[in-house]
Amino acid sequence: MYLVKFLNDGSKSPYWLADWEGDPGRTLVRENARQFVTPDKADRFAKRTIKRHPFRYHNKSQDYVIEEVKYEMIREFRNEK
Repeated sequence: MYLVKFLNDGSKSPYWLADWEGDPGRTLVRENARQFVTPDKADRFAKRTIKRHPFRYHNKSQDYVIEEVKYEMIREFRNEK
């Protein structure tokens, strides 16, 4: 699984795209980030998010990275609930 992490100019905490409503939906908690099956799908969603929410990214960093979530990490999150 893969996550989209925006670097937020390095001046603030990074954030991840989330799976809820917003402009766009985003979270500071990595465990709440939206998960994608492939890095390509994550990348396409990030680009579409920037295009659909230009006011959010106007004069701000559009830098993002695609993070891979390891199976062990997913299992750990599920065990905490």
